[in-house]
Amino acid sequence: MALTVERTDTLEAVNTMLTMLGEREVSALPSDDATVATILPADIAEKTLHRISREVQSEGYEFNTEKEIEITADGSGFLNIDSDVIKVDATDTTKNYVFRDDKIYNAEDNTFVFTVGEVVEVDQIVMLAFEKLPETARRYITIKAARIMMLEFLRDSQLYQLTAKQELDAKLAFDNEEWQTGEHSMFHNYDSFSVIDREPRAMGHNRAIINGFID
Repeated sequence: MALTVERTDTLEAVNTMLTMLGEREVSALPSDDATVATILPADIAEKTLHRISREVQSEGYEFNTEKEIEITADGSGFLNIDSDVIKVDATDTTKNYVFRDDKIYNAEDNTFVFTVGEVVEVDQIVMLAFEKLPETARRYITIKAARIMMLEFLRDSQLYQLTAKQELDAKLAFDNEEWQTGEHSMFHNYDSFSVIDREPRAMGHNRAIINGFID
């Protein structure tokens, strides 16, 4: 009989954050329950989780990058972008298109207006709901968000430092999966490990981590 593995959902992520902060867990999300919304740590935890999720996803990974998407100019000549898209770039690198006001803007000709019916190919990064992320991404975002709350909510820099390895381990697992399954941006390299808590690159601990990453 196959083992059923339940992936981390938003409520579990919020409760993981609360536990790391030494706060009580909640039975529902503040956004779903008005009573729970009055519990300040839980409300802040959910909002912080979503904020960090946006920040992480905006870097662009294999799981939230769509390539060669065709967009057709509407009757007004506008190339409209879906609301879940957070970054857009022309597939044709000779084109200078940018994402502005939920539409594609031709920065070379300084206009939003294209030929009606014109089809443009773009590569885009989309914002996914927490439950649609890979499990390693959920884990990393949860730990990172909890540590942000330690500084912003608890103002506990000591606890923040003590949990550095948890975030580093979660980031390692996340980047390992990305390395194995997708193409890689400038963010997915050795430097991404050395910036957490400004740990020196020369430390043996980091060398061991990056060796594991490469393996």
